[in-house]
Amino acid sequence: MADITRKDVERRINRGESLKEIDMTGLNLDDLNFEGAIFYKCKLTGSRINSSNFAFSRFEACLFNECEMQECNLQESSFVECDFSKTDLRDSILIEANFRQTVLHSTDFSGSFLQDVVLIEARGDLCNFSFSTLNESNLNGAIFHVCDFSACHGFGISAAASDFTGSEFRGARLDSSQIQGAILNFCNLADASLQECNLSKAQLFSSNLENVRLNSAVLQEAFLMGAKAERADLTDTVLNNANLTRADFSNSIFDGADMNGVMDQDTVLEGASLEGVTR
Repeated sequence: MADITRKDVERRINRGESLKEIDMTGLNLDDLNFEGAIFYKCKLTGSRINSSNFAFSRFEACLFNECEMQECNLQESSFVECDFSKTDLRDSILIEANFRQTVLHSTDFSGSFLQDVVLIEARGDLCNFSFSTLNESNLNGAIFHVCDFSACHGFGISAAASDFTGSEFRGARLDSSQIQGAILNFCNLADASLQECNLSKAQLFSSNLENVRLNSAVLQEAFLMGAKAERADLTDTVLNNANLTRADFSNSIFDGADMNGVMDQDTVLEGASLEGVTR
């Protein structure tokens, strides 16, 4: 049970008070204006907070698990070390929001606009980012296992040393992103666009890369053993010292690619175009 009412929450925010270790479990906070508010170790589990304004607010180590937060404005807000497990943030606006070290188990961001969002060292699984925008966001060191990024737009994201094992990226647009050293094993990247991406030392073991666009990408020392990459476009891609063992690149395009030191034992290249390849 909550130990504060909605009216009390609004009154304290309007007075500019910081709220610390307050239980707001199950409150109806729809359409509430949190702008500029400061919350520390508060519990909002199971609350309704739809269409609320969190702009410029700061929350630290708070529980937002199992909340309804659709169509919220979280512009330039901060939620460091907060838990959003099983929370619905569909169709929300998150511009320059800070979600550093958050817990995102089964969190739904589908259709949301996440521009320049900080997700450094966030931990999540079964999250839904489908049809969202993630442009210029920072996911360095994050863990997103078995998450759905299908048809998302993530131009220029940073995701170095992140772990996306088993995630879905079908039709995603991730051009010009920095994804070096990331773990993408068993991921589905079919029909995705990763043009001009830095994927050096990335791990793509047994991933689905069918029809993927990797034009001018850097996959130096990348691990693509067992990848299914039929009809992939790797024009002008850097693949020096990459491991393509037992990968299937049937009918793919490697024109102009750098492939010095590539490990290609049992690699399938039937019907592939290799014009101007450097080996």
